[in-house]
Amino acid sequence: MSPCELSSRRRIPSSRPQTQRRLLREISVSGRFSKSISPSRSRPRYPYTSFGKLRIVSTEGLIGFKLQAIANNPRRTRDMEDIRALMRENRDSLDQDELREYFRLFGREALLDELLKEIQ
Repeated sequence: MSPCELSSRRRIPSSRPQTQRRLLREISVSGRFSKSISPSRSRPRYPYTSFGKLRIVSTEGLIGFKLQAIANNPRRTRDMEDIRALMRENRDSLDQDELREYFRLFGREALLDELLKEIQ
C-alpha cells in the first residue's frame, strides 16, 4: 500500500465537520504541503550531512504545519505564539502569497491580515 493510500485512509482527529476532515485529508494526499519541504530560497538546495541529503522545511511551510495543528485543535496556543515569532523574525523574507494560500486553506485569512499588521 502506498503512503498516499495510507494517508487517505487515516482518520483525521478533529472536532470539525466532515468537510473539514475531507479538506485536511486531501491536503495530505495531494501534497499541498509538499512544497513546504522544498528548499528555502536562502539555503542550498539540499545540504549534505554525514547522513546524506538534508531536507529543510521552509519558514512558510512550518507556519502552514502549525496552522494545520491549530485548525485541528484551537486550544494549541503555543503554536499561535510560534507563528507570531516566526513571522516577526522572518518578516522581510516571507513569501506572503504562499502564506496566504495556507491561511486560505483553513479559512483563516483574517488572522493572517491581523498577524501581518502586528509585525509591521
